[in-house]
Amino acid sequence: LLRKDFTQIIDQVRPYVTYLTMITHGQLLTEEKYKELLDHGMDQVSISLNYIGKQHDEERKLAGLFQHFGELVPRLTRQGYDNITFNTVIMDRNIDHIIPLAKQAYQWGAKISFSSYTALKNHKEEYRVRDEQMKKLREVVDEILELRRTQGNIVTSEYYLKRIPQYFEQGFMDDCRAGLNFIQMTPD
Repeated sequence: LLRKDFTQIIDQVRPYVTYLTMITHGQLLTEEKYKELLDHGMDQVSISLNYIGKQHDEERKLAGLFQHFGELVPRLTRQGYDNITFNTVIMDRNIDHIIPLAKQAYQWGAKISFSSYTALKNHKEEYRVRDEQMKKLREVVDEILELRRTQGNIVTSEYYLKRIPQYFEQGFMDDCRAGLNFIQMTPD
């Protein structure tokens, strides 16, 4: 969202993709910017959210970020926009935040997607779920699966959710196709 030519980039990419989504930390996202993105063909706006409250602000080093979401997202969803998804990475440090995040997204009228932490980008192995947290992780995954059925706002597949503990135990997943099915563009 820092790029002045972002909508032109969307216009150039849109004809070649089936589904176009962007992930943002959300600080610069406004109601007007959100609507402009949709007008140019953005299918989904995903906002990174790993913690409830000020702990998320501290992680991102952006004061007031969580409050910004609490004001912006409900305002958009009340207008009928249903393509706002929070993108939450499950890691050792936020296991206790996962269920509250799913419930918060639901209260705001938004969807939520879960992925598993990998050290491939930043090499911080200490963020991986530790063996002593595996029992807690399994309980959280079971509760996410139940919320997926009852709330209807959790977009991560049941298949993926059930495999999260296995991923953290093994450190990898056989047959992962993410790199074959998705293209990721970064600002550089």
